[in-house]
Amino acid sequence: MGLLLCVAAGALAGCTTLEALSNWTAWTQQESAPLETPDQRVQRLKQLGAEAPWWPAERQRALAAQLAQQLAKEPDPLVRRQMVHTLGRLQGPESQAALHQALRDPEVQVQVEAVWAWARQGSQAALPVLTQLLSQPQVPLDVRLAAVRALGELKDPQAVPVLARLLDDPDPAIQYRTVRSLEQITGKYYGEDVNQWKRALAGEAVPEQPRWSLSRWWKQLF
Repeated sequence: MGLLLCVAAGALAGCTTLEALSNWTAWTQQESAPLETPDQRVQRLKQLGAEAPWWPAERQRALAAQLAQQLAKEPDPLVRRQMVHTLGRLQGPESQAALHQALRDPEVQVQVEAVWAWARQGSQAALPVLTQLLSQPQVPLDVRLAAVRALGELKDPQAVPVLARLLDDPDPAIQYRTVRSLEQITGKYYGEDVNQWKRALAGEAVPEQPRWSLSRWWKQLF
């Protein structure tokens, strides 16, 4: 009978999925998990992150709510980072509320993971969040670089005006990453000359440069 129930449940969500949810629920109801190492918790979260996107919406929201509660009190930054990764694969307001929280995490790498988690939420959700993030000069450089790169990965033309403003950023790393993201979105290549990109985005007829050259290949190696 147990096997039949497992097969029936597997037709909907998978026995492994149900077991993972059950195990995670039991773990989150404890104040601590003395028999689990941080690595074991990370592995459990990776399993959930792989399976949960296939769950029904209400089950995803329930898991996101549990993870949000645990995220607020989890002391290990590596576990928090994996929680954020998993949250990025879940849909619903609970996951997005937790991702807003993760952007304020004291650990920079958790914030970076939150940027990519927002990108996995899709352009409509991510674009306003990343735009606001990039308008805040106190945000750590690694986080801002991740946000600029994420905008390029989204390939949403609505991000072009946001990136255009960053061409005047005083940090050369931000300028460089901005140019790369503009290439991804527009399909154009004007080299690494920021002024050429400014002219092109202003509507001037700027000739594109060759996409391959020995000097560019050499730079990309390092």
